Amino acid sequence: MLYVNPLATPYAARVQGLSDEQGRKQLALKELEHYFVYTLLRELRKSLPKEGLIESAATKRMYEELLDDALSQQIAESGQLGLAKQIEEQLRIAEMQSQLATQSRNNTLPNSASAV
Repeated sequence: MLYVNPLATPYAARVQGLSDEQGRKQLALKELEHYFVYTLLRELRKSLPKEGLIESAATKRMYEELLDDALSQQIAESGQLGLAKQIEEQLRIAEMQSQLATQSRNNTLPNSASAV
């Protein structure tokens, strides 16, 4: 699989309707899901019998890589697996917890300083 950083491509700049940071985050999460599904398909393919329609090992390997890449791209774009959505939710929760921890530290510091 030829990997191109999706955040460094012109496509990243064309994400519409979202702030720059939010668009980059969603694009990165979709790419992560794409890579995960691609890896999953490659590992599942190892369990299949070796014989098939295409005899040449190099030709067969290239065909299978292209097929797995196309399938994983479509699965990631559809959002049916839900991996990107789940990770985004976990990141949002972690960010909220971090903000709450920072706020609670900031709120306790002035009170304890004035008591001394």
